[in-house]
Formats: sequence, structure tokens, C-alpha cells
Amino acid sequence: MDSGIFKRGPGYYLKKFMSASRLVLFSRFRANILLIVVLVGIAVYAGYLIAPSKGNSPTAYVSLSTALEEKSCPACPEAEVPEINKTECVPEKINTIYYQCSDGLLVNDTEYCNVMPNITSPDYGYTDGFTLSIDGITFVEEDREQQLYRIKWINYTILNQGKHDIVPLIEVRVYDKWDQKIAAQYPQKVIQTTDVLTSGEYLRSSVVSNIVFSKLPKTVRLSLKNKMDEKGEGILAVTTTLRE
Repeated sequence: MDSGIFKRGPGYYLKKFMSASRLVLFSRFRANILLIVVLVGIAVYAGYLIAPSKGNSPTAYVSLSTALEEKSCPACPEAEVPEINKTECVPEKINTIYYQCSDGLLVNDTEYCNVMPNITSPDYGYTDGFTLSIDGITFVEEDREQQLYRIKWINYTILNQGKHDIVPLIEVRVYDKWDQKIAAQYPQKVIQTTDVLTSGEYLRSSVVSNIVFSKLPKTVRLSLKNKMDEKGEGILAVTTTLRE
């Protein structure tokens, strides 16, 4: 046996080694070699993509924040505030001229001095801007033998030139002589109104009456009051005399 081995020579074993190497490389490990080649190729191609080219400047790569800044919207222009003209805010000064009528009423035009009617009756009274006038008393004879008379109409005028409004109320009394007893008695007639007589207004009216009295002469007294006055105090009173 030993002599057979030595007879084959070195060339024989070299051929066996090459044959075994080919078997190992191309049969058992062919898949591993192929995988290694693929991975090496991918690594080389990735390095080529990442590495900058010689002709490009490094500043060609723009960061994300820089791109966002370049894409941001421009600032909105400031709104122009109009300048305020202070002279337009100054209130206008108005001068008003007033005229005083002959009765003391102040008006802004002289034509208003004739608003109040003229008082022509001699039986009138005036106090604190209020005027009460007895314009007429109409009476008739009811019974001649007994000398009975009846008042049919009472005509009066109220002028309000005072400083406050009133709701007029007039108490009518007929008597021979004024005294405390007559003043305490309930009036023969009460003339009531519901309208407010404001300052600068007047009331002229005629009311029906059925007051019966005996004998002449007689005094008729009209007392003006304000229904809005809780105290019930009179404003003024005016009298007239009835004769045959």
C-alpha cells in the first residue's frame, strides 16, 4: 500500500485539490456567494447616491426648515387708520332768543304771544300765573210769586301761565253774604275736568247748571282748585253778582 501511494506523485494530489475546491465553491456554497455579491452591489450603489457629485455645491441640499421658511406667506399689510378731525367732535353752540309777551310769558317767537285768549270780562282773578274768568252766567225766572230763579249756563275761562300743570276743578256756590258757614257747606255744583291743563294752555268752556236760588241779587262764587293737589287747597276764587 505504501508503495502505491508514493507511486502516484505530486500531480495527482494537485488535481484532487482543485477538483475539491470547485466542488465546494460551485456546488455547496453557490447561494452564499451570490448573496454576498448582491449585498456588495447594493452597498456600492447606495454610496454612489449618498455621495455628492463633484460638480454640485454642498449648499444645494436645502433643509426642511429652510424650505418651510421660503414657502411661508408674506406679512399682511398694516391697516391704515384714518385721522380723526377733532374739530368735528366739538358741539355746536346755538344761541336762542326769547321774547317776553305783555303777560310775562317767554316765547321764542312773538306770534305765540297771541295764543292765550283775551280776557274781556270784568269778573276775573289772577295769581301765580293762573287766571280764572267768569265770562257769563245765564239764569231764568222759575216762579215769579216765590221769586225763584235757576242758573242754566256757566261760562268760564282758565289760563295756565304758571310753572306747573293742573287738572282744573271748580266749585260753584251761590249766596247772599260770604262767611265761614257758607265756606264750610258743600258747593251747589262741582265742575270737574279730566284733561291736564299744561303750562301755556287755556280752557274755555260752557257748562249746564240747575242751581235754583231765591230772590235777587245773589253772589256766584267760582273757586278754582287742582285735582292733582293732595292738600285740596284752592288756587284762586272769582265772584260775580246776579241782578235783575
